[in-house]
Amino acid sequence: MRTAQNIVILLLVTAVSLYARQRSDRAIVDNFEKTIKTLMLAADSAKTIQDCADLSTAIDALEKDFTVHKPLLDRALYPDDYTKTIGNLKGRLLVR
Repeated sequence: MRTAQNIVILLLVTAVSLYARQRSDRAIVDNFEKTIKTLMLAADSAKTIQDCADLSTAIDALEKDFTVHKPLLDRALYPDDYTKTIGNLKGRLLVR
């Protein structure tokens, strides 16, 4: 009986930890997508060289912050991927 309780508790802990990880992964992807959209809008409305320089710095910081999550973002952004999304953002800034 005690072994059955331990197994049930272990299964519950495993299920909760998997659920927490999925929520965490979703939060990472949502944060990345929100930041990308914000930076794309800012790139489209940039008017001065200083605006472009500030955006370039922000893009570099975004790239540095999310590089550790590249495999997750590659799966979440399909058919695009992390590298292509960052490249598109940098491309928008270059057009300015």
